[in-house]
Amino acid sequence: MTRPRQYSVELAPALLGDLLDAAEARGQSAADFIRAAIADAVAPKPPNPAPDNPAGAERLAPLVDALACATDWFDMQSRLRGLGYVLRRDCDGRLVLCSWPLERALMPVSKLGHSAEALSLRFGAPFPDSRLAKAQPARAA
Repeated sequence: MTRPRQYSVELAPALLGDLLDAAEARGQSAADFIRAAIADAVAPKPPNPAPDNPAGAERLAPLVDALACATDWFDMQSRLRGLGYVLRRDCDGRLVLCSWPLERALMPVSKLGHSAEALSLRFGAPFPDSRLAKAQPARAA
């Protein structure tokens, strides 16, 4: 097992203030927030789901499978988190696919072939909005 290594970074006072505010808003320490931001920055991103992008469709297959196989909202979120994603509502109320754990909005779930309404009917319950989604709505790309 490798040991964690420490690095130091110089930040302008304004950026440090923004970092501390953002970490507090997410209920994290600054160090945890930075680790999550770095992990999100280097994590693979879902490809363009355009029909003329076969490689994109191939890389989206695990996400589409997770949506298709889920038995309820909890199961869906668990499956997506295992792939590095999560569902959240954006500021317009749309259900969007976000990166996990940083929760950066990537695309509306409708681009994966599922509407929030259809999923709600399938699961017999509306999407359970989280505290975080209400406090800081995601913005879809």
